[in-house]
Amino acid sequence: MNRKITKLSPHCRLILEKDKKFKYIGMEIVFKTKYRYEDITAYRVLSKILTNTSKKYPSILKMSQKKDELFDVDIGFSHSFFGKLSLLKCSCSYVHPSYVDDKDYETKVLQLVHDCLFDANIHQNQF
Repeated sequence: MNRKITKLSPHCRLILEKDKKFKYIGMEIVFKTKYRYEDITAYRVLSKILTNTSKKYPSILKMSQKKDELFDVDIGFSHSFFGKLSLLKCSCSYVHPSYVDDKDYETKVLQLVHDCLFDANIHQNQF
């Protein structure tokens, strides 16, 4: 297994692990912020909204259909704490592209993750 860690910024790093024995690719994106008691409920609700909808797929049904089209890609968001930090995690697991005939498969999966993160089904300044 090859592991490569790249520091993208003071608060962001990219960890890549290559291993051909698995048929799935997994990734996790973690957003860190200072823990504030007032934000607990908002982050919990936000994680559910990001998991189930986006502006492009505004209902749980439409999001589920898109995930099924992409061979049951698993995208999830969760909220937790680590010391004085509040963590919002995005995790994604999908079939390795070598097992899929669609040449644009990985691009479509990453576009769905992008839509969930940057085109969330929330109104401006709601979170």
